[in-house]
Amino acid sequence: MLKPGYFINKEDRMLEIYRQLVDFIMHDISMRLLKAGEMSGTTDRLIYRLRMMGESRQEIEKKLSELTGLSRKELRSLLQEVVMTSWEDDRKTLQDIGADVLSPLENPSVIRIMDAEYKKSLGELSNLTRSTMNKCQADLINMLDEAEFRVSSGVQSYSSAVCDILDRYARKGIEIEYPTGTKRSLEAAVRMCVVTSMNQTAAQVTNQYIVEAKSEYVLVSAHLGARTQQKGQPYLSGHDNWQGKVYRIRGSEPGYPNLLESTGYDIDPVSGTGIVVDPRGLHGYNCRHSHKPWDKRLRNPYLDENGNLKIDSEENKKLYSLQQKQRMMERAIRKTKRELLVKQQEINGVAETDVIGMLKEDYDKLAYRLREQNNAYNDFCEQNGLQKQYDRIKVGGFKKKQSSIANGAATRYENKQVNLSLEETSDKWAEEARRELLSDEKVLSIRDKETAVVYDANGKFVFQKRGSYNEVNFTLLEMKKLKGCVISHNHPSGGSLSASDIYTLKKSYAAEIRVATSDGVYYLHRPSKWPSEINTADKIQKERDRIAIKVKKKYNELYREGKISKIERYRLCSDEVNRLFAEKYNMKYGKDRFDEQKD
Repeated sequence: MLKPGYFINKEDRMLEIYRQLVDFIMHDISMRLLKAGEMSGTTDRLIYRLRMMGESRQEIEKKLSELTGLSRKELRSLLQEVVMTSWEDDRKTLQDIGADVLSPLENPSVIRIMDAEYKKSLGELSNLTRSTMNKCQADLINMLDEAEFRVSSGVQSYSSAVCDILDRYARKGIEIEYPTGTKRSLEAAVRMCVVTSMNQTAAQVTNQYIVEAKSEYVLVSAHLGARTQQKGQPYLSGHDNWQGKVYRIRGSEPGYPNLLESTGYDIDPVSGTGIVVDPRGLHGYNCRHSHKPWDKRLRNPYLDENGNLKIDSEENKKLYSLQQKQRMMERAIRKTKRELLVKQQEINGVAETDVIGMLKEDYDKLAYRLREQNNAYNDFCEQNGLQKQYDRIKVGGFKKKQSSIANGAATRYENKQVNLSLEETSDKWAEEARRELLSDEKVLSIRDKETAVVYDANGKFVFQKRGSYNEVNFTLLEMKKLKGCVISHNHPSGGSLSASDIYTLKKSYAAEIRVATSDGVYYLHRPSKWPSEINTADKIQKERDRIAIKVKKKYNELYREGKISKIERYRLCSDEVNRLFAEKYNMKYGKDRFDEQKD
């Protein structure tokens, strides 16, 4: 049996090979499209297109030949490693049930199984790469045709049309379309193929030992974060429904349901052949569960003394949901990296100076998006205790050099955006607008739930958003509207700005954030350059916590001496923490008091 965590990063060696293929194809198609603009006549373009089809296929086949040798070696090594790892776990159980069997590399039946599974897996990968080559050829022709149409209809210049088309292609990536109509990126398809092959190879070897040991039962593994049943999906699709239990291979009895009926996986008790009857169940696509031979006399390690699964159902659902969001964030990062690579090729391949200027602006904006995505990913993983899987955000061709260039572009874009909004804080408003702001905030301060009010650079109302007792959440569309604005909101608790408020100021590009309380309004202005030491929510929180350690001692002592109340302790402490935080990072912080407002 394989532990669920075994699969993490195991397929990365294989994926790196296919990332090279993706990078090669994306580069090949991009450069052929960009060069096609140099052809002057219709006949020349037709000849060029026919030649490109042949040359592109020839170059891809050459690259495939080079990579296939590497993939064969890696695949065999990977499958042998997975079998030996599974055997180490199965061996103890086989000893416990009194079975005397040979190890995998000494067992002729197991060796035959390993060889058959290797050939099957290699065939599936070969089909993927051949399908990819054919699809890319069709994509190249379709994109050439679309560019020609846009130019001939007078809509765009050739360079502009090709750049638009390539941008769309980079966002989508190289896709594999299955007979069912499902589409996956080549990397996702390879990952699924390799992980499934690893699992099924280990399973088939385990089945051979089940036959040799004459075992009638199997134990299915369990892990936190198992796939949950979605609304409208069949029972088997929820792996949390059937994990961690003991099953009979043939028939059933009280406490031991049938394996096939419960999990969608069948084992022939004579040949030991395992069949995935339902691909959504055990050993199906991307499944991380395993099974092993079992005996009723053994204690199920996944159950407590009352016979209940040790894994809490709600905790499992929560982790699965978090992991799905993590996968979504990883896909978004890979997509942005692909766009950056193609955008750089556009910059290198276009001749028109004005077009290059626009492309460079687009590159800087994409680079900044990547920085924000990386920060959000790191924050999300740290806040939820998830393992960061950097192998899942790799893209072929995006190495240290490309990362360094993108980082510089992101800083350039950020500095430009900050300079646009430095003079838009509320203290630059007209006196009348300032009075109206404080008047609004005095009313805002008495609300029992947080409410945010957003104003533009001149003090004009933009929009209002209501929240809960302790937070207001902005949608992505609302966040875009906050750039250069002043955000004011209330804290029913009466305290100053929170770490979350400060991070909102950072990520929204707002000029100022304010907190209305019973006697006045705390404010914080955006710095001219945001310090890298506090560029994520987690870093801001940790820095404020560090400052608070010393500050709390001071106000706890005053509270114990009876000099301040509990509420005063909280409010004074939060104010001083923010003041020291702002001083350290050269940010303007203070408080506008309502009693100082002029009539």
